[in-house]
Amino acid sequence: MPVEDLSQGPNGVNFAVTEYLERAIAARGLEVVSQNAVISFMARNRIRWLGFLDTYHILQARKELGVDLILLGTVTQRQESPCAAFAMVLSLIRTSDARTIWSDVRGLSCNEMRHLFGVFEPSYSKDLLPVVAKDLLANWPEGIGLSADQTGFFEIAEVELRPRYVSTGKKVTCRIWFRSLLDGQRPEVSLKVQAQNYVSMRRGAIPGKPYPAMAFRQKAGELSWDVSCSWDVSCGQ
Repeated sequence: MPVEDLSQGPNGVNFAVTEYLERAIAARGLEVVSQNAVISFMARNRIRWLGFLDTYHILQARKELGVDLILLGTVTQRQESPCAAFAMVLSLIRTSDARTIWSDVRGLSCNEMRHLFGVFEPSYSKDLLPVVAKDLLANWPEGIGLSADQTGFFEIAEVELRPRYVSTGKKVTCRIWFRSLLDGQRPEVSLKVQAQNYVSMRRGAIPGKPYPAMAFRQKAGELSWDVSCSWDVSCGQ
């Protein structure tokens, strides 16, 4: 969500801090929803205040945006004189149950970063942002957003989704090439539908499911698999 900035008055917004946090969060291995999509979501649901979401809108964000987590941020202090200062609070919300699973606050002023001869001392609040953000994210909940190459057992070598344009009744096909990073075990794959339904992929059709199963084909002489799945498109009114 856009970061609230109390230094700008009631319901002020700071897009520069928002963009900085987006990059920092993405660097931790998390997929970040674009600000355009978030702002559109806020407009559709008439969300006019920052720094807070009620339970209904948290669950609605999970449904519409497909997000598992929501990061709320508020700049509680931002001043340039007589000494630059910057403070911020972050809260992480789990959308499956609308619970706040982590929150922390940090603040810093130029008086706390005095260097010999005044060399490399911060002059503006924007110079303090990287330090404050780094301290906050250092306490990020363990196990959330670890880089894929730290925890993954398979590498996604290639993805193909076609056709590019579809209409009601047409078939969409997705093919994913997995490569094993360990002992050559075959991946177990599920299809996530509308951010909440999981369909286990097996050979052949799945009774009662509108989506056929993925088909596995191991490439000869390689520890990799060609996984494909097709389903019909149904466009709502």
